[in-house]
Amino acid sequence: MPDKMIAEYARKSQFVAAGVLGSIGATTMPIEPAVSNAGIFKVEEVLHGPKELRGFNGREITVLFNDPASVRAGESSVLFATSWQYGQSLAVLEVGRMDDKERVTMRKEIDAAYEALADERLAQRIALAQLVIVGKVTKTNPTPEDIRKRMPISEHAPDWWEAVIARKSVEKGRHEGATITILFPNSVDVAWSQSPKFKPGQEGVWILQRDQQERGWPIMRVPGFTALDALDFQPPSQIAHIRSLIKRP
Repeated sequence: MPDKMIAEYARKSQFVAAGVLGSIGATTMPIEPAVSNAGIFKVEEVLHGPKELRGFNGREITVLFNDPASVRAGESSVLFATSWQYGQSLAVLEVGRMDDKERVTMRKEIDAAYEALADERLAQRIALAQLVIVGKVTKTNPTPEDIRKRMPISEHAPDWWEAVIARKSVEKGRHEGATITILFPNSVDVAWSQSPKFKPGQEGVWILQRDQQERGWPIMRVPGFTALDALDFQPPSQIAHIRSLIKRP
């Protein structure tokens, strides 16, 4: 089990880095309007975060600290933060900070915290699902014309397609047929860009909702099974793990 404080910080953070605190009042990029609690943090190692942030190892970033009076220049710390501004440098909002005493141990705790959080989020998607199946996409095609015609003309329209999946097993719910047809948004608009897109030959696990109510304007929704969250399609390597999450109380 991860450390409770690390787990709490991880839940609220997108970015974790080990480094050295700089002085309050200095920034690595213009901040408008100016704030009194901005300061410098030199990143030594990104411990968790998007791949794009790995390039900040060895660089200084700006941090909006919760308590500037607690910042001691030259002190080694592990910073938990969320994104704030991005430009010629990076500016983040502090969620929490811990002494960097045992980085190897702390790295393991941080990894454990994010793994537990990922499991929690995946388990939530499974709990919402009416059907969880293992299978392979055999074909995809646009939805029938009558469905496409009733979609509003908008850059945020989902561009619904169908994917036919040859069922290998049903892990949650009931489905008797050898195949199942699901809907997916083929649009890459920001409203749908994170939703999985499917191609013939793809194999994995689908975490499906029937007649979803969570994405898009009501007029854009169509009846049927969907897997709209980024977590709703998992590779075959995750089958055993998903089965364990289904059985978990």
